[in-house]
Amino acid sequence: MSKSNVHPKFAELARQIEEQFATGEFVMPFGVNRSAITQKPYRGMNALMLMWVRMLEGYRSTEWLTLKQANQKKWKVAKGAKGTVVAFYSRVETKDSTPELPKHYWLAKYYTVFNKDQLLDENGDKLVCPDVLIDIDSETQIKTLDQIAKASGVKVNIVEGGSNAFYSRANHAVTLPAILDFDSVKGFITTYAHELGHSSGKVLRADWEKGSFGSIPYAKEEVVAELCSVFLSSMLGLDKIPLSSHSAYIAGWLNLAKSVDPEFFGKAVDEASKAAIWMYSLTLPTEDFGENAADTEAVV
Repeated sequence: MSKSNVHPKFAELARQIEEQFATGEFVMPFGVNRSAITQKPYRGMNALMLMWVRMLEGYRSTEWLTLKQANQKKWKVAKGAKGTVVAFYSRVETKDSTPELPKHYWLAKYYTVFNKDQLLDENGDKLVCPDVLIDIDSETQIKTLDQIAKASGVKVNIVEGGSNAFYSRANHAVTLPAILDFDSVKGFITTYAHELGHSSGKVLRADWEKGSFGSIPYAKEEVVAELCSVFLSSMLGLDKIPLSSHSAYIAGWLNLAKSVDPEFFGKAVDEASKAAIWMYSLTLPTEDFGENAADTEAVV
C-alpha cells in the first residue's frame, strides 16, 4: 500500500505516536482495547492508536464501535464527539502478475470508531462505563510475568548485584538483575516485559533474520521488544512506561531500522501487539481472545 492511499488522519496519528515513542516519554493507559460488539482485541497500530486516544481524551472505557453499530443498539454519539480512524487490511489477489504487478497486494479499509464514553443511551443519558481497574499491585504484575515465562517455557535467572538484562535464544532464558538493583520496581517490570518480548520471537518471529549488536536485524528486534513491553505493561496496569532513561537508545535502534525500511515502525507495532496478546492469553484464560490469539483482531 502506498503512502498516498493512507487515510490522512490515520497517518497523522501514527506519526505522533512514533515521535512520542522515540522520545522515551510514552504514557499508556491500562486495558486491552477491544470491539464492544465481539469483545475481540484490536491489534497493531489500531491498538496503539486507541491506547493513545484514550490517554489524550481520558476515556474510561476500553470498548469501541462504529456509528452503525451504535445505532443498532439504539445508542447515539454525543454532540460534538469526534471518532477515531482505524484500519483493516484485506489481501487482494491479482489475476495476471508481472514484475511490476505482484501476485497480491494489501487493500486498506478505514472505519471511524467511537469510545463507549462518547455514547448516549436511547434516553439521551450517558452510557455507564465503569472505570477500568488500574490498582494492580507490583507483586501481582511480577507473578503474571512469571506465569507468562513458565507457560512459554522461558527460564528466568535473577542475578543479585547484576547490571545486565538480556534474553538468550540458545537457552530460551531471560537474565535480569534483582529488583533492588533497579531504580524502581516499575523499571524491573518493564525490563522483564521487554526481555519476554524478545523471547516471543522464538515462536512468532522464527523466520526473522538474526544479527549481532549494531546490525539492522538487531535494531528491528530491539524496537519490537520495546513495543511489546509497552503493550504488556499496559495490560498489567502500568500507566507510565519509564523509557526516558534510555530514549536515545530506542530512538537509535528505530532510526537504524528505518534506514532500510521507512515503514518499519508500523510493522514493529503489529508484531509487538501480536506477541503481547499471545503472551497475555497464555496465562489469563478469562480474557477470551479466541483459539489463535496472536492472529485474532477486532473487526468492525
